[in-house]
Amino acid sequence: MFSNRILLMRPALYAHTSPQIRAFGLARIALEPARKTAPPPPPPLPPAKGRKTTATTKATDKIAAKASPPTATKKAAPVAAVAAAPATRARLTDKEREARDKLKEKERLAKAKEKEREKVRKAKEREKEKDKKEKEKLREAAKKEKEKVKAKAAKMMEKPYPPPPKAPRTGYLMFATDPAVKRDRGEGIVEDSTLASQAWKALSEAEREAYKKKSEQARAAWKEEIAKWVSSLNLAQLEAARANREPGTRDDSAMNTLPKRPGNRYALFLADMTSREDFRNKIDALVKKEGITDDRDVARKKISLYGRTSAEIWKSMSEKEKEAYATKATEAKEQWDKDFGHLIEAQKEEIAAALP
Repeated sequence: MFSNRILLMRPALYAHTSPQIRAFGLARIALEPARKTAPPPPPPLPPAKGRKTTATTKATDKIAAKASPPTATKKAAPVAAVAAAPATRARLTDKEREARDKLKEKERLAKAKEKEREKVRKAKEREKEKDKKEKEKLREAAKKEKEKVKAKAAKMMEKPYPPPPKAPRTGYLMFATDPAVKRDRGEGIVEDSTLASQAWKALSEAEREAYKKKSEQARAAWKEEIAKWVSSLNLAQLEAARANREPGTRDDSAMNTLPKRPGNRYALFLADMTSREDFRNKIDALVKKEGITDDRDVARKKISLYGRTSAEIWKSMSEKEKEAYATKATEAKEQWDKDFGHLIEAQKEEIAAALP
């Protein structure tokens, strides 16, 4: 038997044997009975109450365990699985079938109604959201309009008079902005201006003169509009327009009927100095000493020397001398407020009352 076991573990050792011998050995292995295994020893008995577990009791327990004969293990017979018999399904009666169909139809209708209600609810939510957005847009538009009105009113507070007519364009600008002119157009402002300048230079003298004539005619009409605009202003508006150097109000002819706005003490001192003949002669001598011949340069130099020389004289004056000019400035301011200041205040109050 041992050799047959070796045949299974080391088949190479029996390579020289014939196939019949090898088959016979394998058959013997297959027909061997199963080995019997000894059962596990039973667990020791628990010690009785009052019994002391000594070495002698342990030894007697071991001897009793050896003396007990081993019980042979029997193979448990396989229990055949009993197939469960299929449950017989009872057939529904006509009434039960009808009740079942009615229940299904009822559930279907309930689901359809729920779906319809959900659809209506979503439509209402969309409508509410749309109305909310429309109201938000209207509020934003109203807010912007209100801000525009406030900005316009604030601008009127700064300039308490209607805006003057816009000045007409020059001949070149009329040509450059005329869409009927056939010329190359640029994408940006810089490129378009460059192309317009090149096209203007390429025009003949007669074509340029035509644009210049249009500009002169528009300017003549604009001057008439400016004259009408100036004549429509009251005293307060005319004074404010002159302070802002609006067109048509920069010459003294438009302001002959208005009192001049008084200056501070240094302004009065400067006016006093420029009215002195000896001071003007001194400035003329300084300009001649510079050797300037151009009229524009002479005028600029005179203005510079007037300011610089007057400032040096003002710094060298005592506080008592300066106080005399301060008194004159205060008196002039009080007189101006008496003659003209109330008109400006009335105009401001009128504009403030018109604010929303």
